[in-house]
Parts: sequence; C-alpha cells; structure tokens
Amino acid sequence: MIPNPQLVKDAASRAAKQAVLGTAGALLAAIGVGFLTSALWIFLARWQDSLFASLAVGVLFLLLAGVALAMGKRAGRSRRVPDARFHSRRADPLYDARAQEAGPFAPPRGDYPPLMEAFLFGLNTAAKVRRRKTR
Repeated sequence: MIPNPQLVKDAASRAAKQAVLGTAGALLAAIGVGFLTSALWIFLARWQDSLFASLAVGVLFLLLAGVALAMGKRAGRSRRVPDARFHSRRADPLYDARAQEAGPFAPPRGDYPPLMEAFLFGLNTAAKVRRRKTR
C-alpha cells in the first residue's frame, strides 16, 4: 500500500482544497445565474411586458431542469459492477475463495486498520479513475 503517511496527508489536503474551491465556484456561478436571470427578465419586460418576461424565464428554467434531469437519469444507467478479481489484492487462492463466498462483506487483509484500508482503497480508485478520464 502506501508506505508514507505523509502522502495520505497531502492527498487529503489537496482534496479539501478542491472541495472548498469547488464550493466557492458553484456559489459564485449561482450568483451569476441570478444576475443574468434578472437581466433577462428586465430585457424581456421592456421588450414586451412583465407577463411575457415571467413566462419566458419560467419556460427557460423548466427546459434546463428537464435537460439536467434527463442527463442525470442517463448517467445513472452507465455504472458497471467491477469484477470480483478487482477487489482481491492478495495472491492467496484461499483468501480469494473466501472473499468470493463472503461477497462485499469480506474482511480486509492488509497492513493498516480496516478503516484506513477502505480510505486508501477509495483514494487509489479515485486516482485511477481520474487518470483514465485525462487520457
């Protein structure tokens, strides 16, 4: 696994920074969308009337919500269950047989406590997925 705990601390620090910056970016984007919606409503109200402006902005947001919901529904279907061999980290055939019988409830066999093993497994999986997306 990871021989140096400093690597885990660094990865956790980077993840925390990414979470904070992502949240700040999302908040600023939401504020920007609010101002753009207000500007669109004012423009449409001056062009036609306030009823038309409200109707146009409402329909726009309903269409955007429908697209987002459709994309979310589609993204949920594409998940695959990894092969049982993916979870086995040891070359012990007896352990592999017991892990296959136990399914997802197989006890971890590693050098670290179980909670740390689970965290490191998730961290490594996320890194592999990120590397696969950047290619």
